[in-house]
Amino acid sequence: MSAAIDETLLRRAAEAAAASPGLGWLAGLRTTGLAQFVAEGLPGTAEEDWKYTDISPLARGAGGPAAPDAADAIAAAARLAGAAAARAVFADGRFVAGRSELPRAGGAVVQPFSRLAPAEAAGIAARLAQPGEFDRRLDALNVALLADGLSIDIGPGEQVADAIHVLFTGSGRLAQNRLVINVGAGSRCLVVEHHAGVAGSASNTVTSVRVGAGAELRYVKLQSEADGSTHVAAQHFALEAGARVQLLHLDLGAGLARNDLSVHLDGPQASVESAGLFLADGARHLDNHTRIEHRAPSTTSREAWRGIADGRGRGVFNGKVVVRPGADKADARLTSQNLLLSAGSEIDTKPELEIYADEVKCSHGATVGQLDPAAVFYLRSRGIPQPEARRMLIAAFARQLLMQLPSPALEAQVMAVLSDRLPDLREVASAP
Repeated sequence: MSAAIDETLLRRAAEAAAASPGLGWLAGLRTTGLAQFVAEGLPGTAEEDWKYTDISPLARGAGGPAAPDAADAIAAAARLAGAAAARAVFADGRFVAGRSELPRAGGAVVQPFSRLAPAEAAGIAARLAQPGEFDRRLDALNVALLADGLSIDIGPGEQVADAIHVLFTGSGRLAQNRLVINVGAGSRCLVVEHHAGVAGSASNTVTSVRVGAGAELRYVKLQSEADGSTHVAAQHFALEAGARVQLLHLDLGAGLARNDLSVHLDGPQASVESAGLFLADGARHLDNHTRIEHRAPSTTSREAWRGIADGRGRGVFNGKVVVRPGADKADARLTSQNLLLSAGSEIDTKPELEIYADEVKCSHGATVGQLDPAAVFYLRSRGIPQPEARRMLIAAFARQLLMQLPSPALEAQVMAVLSDRLPDLREVASAP
C-alpha cells in the first residue's frame, strides 16, 4: 500500500468502530470501505494532486492513546461555540452528549447517526454509499472506521435564524468525522464546522451537503487545531436550481492540513461565493484544493482565496473551475492572492479553468509577493515604526476576508484565535 496505515491497526479500529451502539446499519459499508482502503492505501506524493503534500503522518494517529488534555480542549472549544443555539460536539469521532445541545424544533433536526430512526439511517446510508468527489481512498477510510456522525436536516421553507455549530475535537487517536447536511427547498440556515484538535491529534473528515431549489446556506469551516496535529478534510456541495451558498474557509491551525472543496452547480441560476484564508506561519503546511463545476445554464461562481506564509511555513492553493457542456452563460471568477513574509516561506498557487460551453464569462488570476514597499513607506511617513507598519498591513490583508464572517459572535471567536499571531488585527478591524 502507498503510505499505508498498518493493516492490523486498521482492523482493530474497524472492529471498535463497528461495536458503536446504534450503527449496525453501517456494517456492509464498513466492510466495503475497509477492503478498498487496505487495497489502495493513502494518497502519495507521486500523484499530481498530492505532489506538494505528504499525509503519511495521518497514519501515526491510528489507534493511539487519548491525550490527557483532550477534555480541556473539548471544554475550551465548546466555549467558543457558546453563542450558537444548536451545538453538536464530537471527540475522536464520537458524539459527546454532555457538551451538545440538539434542538428538534424550528425546522432543524440535528442528530448523531447513532440516534437515527431506521428510515433516517437508510437515507444516510445511501448518501455514504456514493463515491467521494475527491479522493475515494480517504472517503473509504472514513466510512470503514466511522464511530459516529452527524445529520443536519432543514425542512423545506424553514428560516433557521441561529447558527448550527458542529465541533470536532481530537486527541491522540485517528478520528473519522462525518457530517451530512440537507437544506430543504426555499429554506435558509447557517452552519459552522469547527475543528480544534490538540497536539498529536489526527483526523479525516468528510462533509456532504445538498442545497434544495431556492435555498440559501451560509457555511463556515474554521480549522484552529493545535501545532503538531494532522488535519485532512473534504467537503462536497450540490446545488439545485436557484440555490445560493456562501462558503468561508479559515485554515489557521494544525501542523499539516489538507482541505478539498467540491461544488456542483447542478441547477439553473444556482450560485456560490467561496472565500478562504490560510495562515501558514511557523512550520505549518496548509494545502487547499477546490473544484467548482458549472453543470447547468446561467450559473455563477465567485472564488477568492488569500494566503499568508511566514517562518518556514508553506501554503498550497489549487483552484479549478470547470464549465460542463450545456452550462451556457456560466459566469465564473477565481482569484488567489498571497503574501510571503520571510525568505524561508513558500506558497504554491495554481488557478485553472476548463470550459466546454459557449457564451460564458470566466476569468482567473493569482499573485504571490511581499508587502508593498510603498504602503510600508506611507505608514512610516506617518510616524509608525516599520515593524508595526508591517503588522498593520498583514492584518489588513487578512481582515478583508474576515469581514465575510456572518455574525459578530463568530468574528469575536476568530479574533481570539488569531490575536497572538496577528496582534494588530483588532485595531485594523475597528478602524473607520
